[in-house]
Amino acid sequence: MHSPEEGKTNDKYKIVREFAKLVRNHYTTTSKSQNPQQFRKAMKNIASYLCDGSQHDSHELLNFVLQGIEEELNKPQEGIKSVESNYIPQLPESDETDSLIYDKSVEWWDHYKACNSNYLTDVLYGEICNRIQCTKCKKVLISLSTDPQCIYNYSAFNTLYVPVQKNSVTLKLTLVLQLYSQKEDVVNLLYFTLPLSVKSSDPIKVLDMRLRDQLCKQSDSFHESSIDFSEFLKCSRIVYLLRKQVKGNIEVWVRFES
Repeated sequence: MHSPEEGKTNDKYKIVREFAKLVRNHYTTTSKSQNPQQFRKAMKNIASYLCDGSQHDSHELLNFVLQGIEEELNKPQEGIKSVESNYIPQLPESDETDSLIYDKSVEWWDHYKACNSNYLTDVLYGEICNRIQCTKCKKVLISLSTDPQCIYNYSAFNTLYVPVQKNSVTLKLTLVLQLYSQKEDVVNLLYFTLPLSVKSSDPIKVLDMRLRDQLCKQSDSFHESSIDFSEFLKCSRIVYLLRKQVKGNIEVWVRFES
């Protein structure tokens, strides 16, 4: 993540003004498109790499927009006492420890709001107390602090990362195996239909990417066949992959050629 401090502009409210124009035009005009060039120029002062014409992450752009607006709206503050540290030492779990964590969090948040006195902080920001711990070895990361006993860290956040639920979808998979018999000098077609469970928000995309792996897991379903299906997959190629949706059910036809 690039720092939003890059190339600060002397125009105090440039991003705020251009963003306001963009929003105003969106709600007051009937045009289906807008020209955001002036807003892009304003953003270039704090994140020039986002304006190089290449494709970038929209979430990262949104973060820079929020940070840029926040910096421009911040009111100058004088006489604010700095918090000694936003870290607290590692302590055994107890009611006293919980009270210390809470008191420290209140102190840190009051200081943060005093330094960032604006509407965005009041509405879009929150405080988080965290520590990083390995789920396997249970070791706690302490490199964030100069004190080797400090494991808790206070920080502000404006984004909540919510995991996307992946539902398990069962696809009806029809396999067409094209087998050449050298002995008989003929091509035989074998048809198999089996359900294939794919856990993803986009099952067809996952199936396209991992089709052979998914089929290898289902190789036991072909034990009645006269061929070794696992070996067949290794030395065959996909001739076509047809997907269709019938009455809410996804059907996939796959043809393999030996």
